[in-house]
Amino acid sequence: MCKNEYFTGAMPVTYPKGSLENITRAMDHAHAAGIPVAAIQHTSPAPDAPAFRKGSHGWELHDEIKKRHADIVIEKAHAPAVSPARAFLRGSQRTGLGQS
Repeated sequence: MCKNEYFTGAMPVTYPKGSLENITRAMDHAHAAGIPVAAIQHTSPAPDAPAFRKGSHGWELHDEIKKRHADIVIEKAHAPAVSPARAFLRGSQRTGLGQS
């Protein structure tokens, strides 16, 4: 997902151009279509981590992401985020979340 770290921090995203706009557009369209939206927030457990240090400005989700609807924010300290996201999606199918 888009954390400040990727725009104003130690790990700027430069390719592809328009990444943030593409992500926010996808979030908006998914929400409008009733598709569950999960935001992934990388977190480094090290208190002196140079990137993704919990509570730092770089760790926070980008303001444009925070403005959008997310059904869940998954804090990810270790790879991969697929397992928690998969569990979320399985649960949303059972409850009807994201279905019109």
